[in-house]
Amino acid sequence: MKQRQPYLHYLVLLVIIFVGPILRFSNLGLKPLWLDEVITATFSLGNNYHNYPTDIVLSLDQLLEFLPINRR
Repeated sequence: MKQRQPYLHYLVLLVIIFVGPILRFSNLGLKPLWLDEVITATFSLGNNYHNYPTDIVLSLDQLLEFLPINRR
């Protein structure tokens, strides 16, 4: 029988735990918003669909004008 190295799977797990978030959150600010994120932000701030124009395509900057978020 082959004997496995006892701590190899723990080392692989630690590598995944540390590399995973780095890959997930790298350049997160450059990624576009998804529709469900915009809808969640809209309703969580007490707004509804009537506050947004639906017949035009809005850029991210134009869309953020409709969300009253405290910016520093």
